[in-house]
Amino acid sequence: MLAAGEAEGCSGATALLAYVIGVEIAGKLAVSRWLQRLALHPGITPLLVGRLRAHPSLAGDLLGATGDVLRPGSVLSPAYLARLFT
Repeated sequence: MLAAGEAEGCSGATALLAYVIGVEIAGKLAVSRWLQRLALHPGITPLLVGRLRAHPSLAGDLLGATGDVLRPGSVLSPAYLARLFT
């Protein structure tokens, strides 16, 4: 992602593209960090695996977000998290 000062020398289209790519990477990074934290938490991991096994659509959404099929925000939304943990 371009820093604020670096975008000044770019054309409008280049700066916009850099911003959009940065937003997409930030979302994927957030999903990745979230999954890593859950996977390393011994109390939550069995719960998470059980929920994904019982509800394949939740697993499909998670795979879609990590595999560039769905937007990362789809699994970071309160609605998805509520379905995952309730």
